[in-house]
Amino acid sequence: MALKACLLASEADSMNFPVGSGDTFLGAAVFFSLSAAVSGWMFRYFLARYSQEVSSDRRSELRRQRIS
Repeated sequence: MALKACLLASEADSMNFPVGSGDTFLGAAVFFSLSAAVSGWMFRYFLARYSQEVSSDRRSELRRQRIS
């Protein structure tokens, strides 16, 4: 999508296509929407993984304290 948007913008003069047309902005909007969704998913995934690691470290530390 981003490549299509760049190609449309670069070929604007040869196609008598106005720069900043709806297709260009639509392509950019789709690209940035998808990248925001993917980065949000990755943030939530790694945050959940980190919290699981922290909680497992806390559990093992509590076990060590109970044993000693």
